[in-house]
Amino acid sequence: RDRQKQQLSEQKGAVENAKEHIDATASKMRQEAERIISDIDRQLDPLNRRFAVLSAEGQRVSAQLNALSVEINRLNSLANNTEDPNLQSSYRAQADRLRFDHARFSDQYRLLDAEARQINAQRLALQNQKAAVVNQFNAEMKQLGREAVTIVRTEKRIMQDERKLDRPTSGTTARTRTLAALAVALTTCYEFPLER
Repeated sequence: RDRQKQQLSEQKGAVENAKEHIDATASKMRQEAERIISDIDRQLDPLNRRFAVLSAEGQRVSAQLNALSVEINRLNSLANNTEDPNLQSSYRAQADRLRFDHARFSDQYRLLDAEARQINAQRLALQNQKAAVVNQFNAEMKQLGREAVTIVRTEKRIMQDERKLDRPTSGTTARTRTLAALAVALTTCYEFPLER
């Protein structure tokens, strides 16, 4: 009994050490994940701000392109619908100047779009890194959770064993009842008359 109590005490100590180890590991993993995510967020912030600026600028340039296209179409329509050659020439000259502006804005829009695509690629790479860190953290925490469940089960088993050891010994355990029934069964047999 004393040896069993000592073994249970050692097992209890091992369970407490394992619980402390799991808590420390979980805390360390959480801090590391938060540090990495914070670093990624710091890298994302300027990219997000620059993308917002590019988006606003792209909308402004797009609106100007649309306005120029409408004006060019209006001038061409006026030139096609007038009989006066001087007025036609004037409308077409104005439309040509606007086409030049349209081409300039189109080039500007392509440059904004190219930069926005590049920034989006960088943002996506950082967001994927962040998602990978979160997924890895969740997987590691799940593994620690499984270990914690095993430890809790072990702890419950130790407590049950301690309760069994703390109970006074009695002759009414399952094994003693089985042996007693077997002994009674053997002694209640009738003698077989072999020598008659």
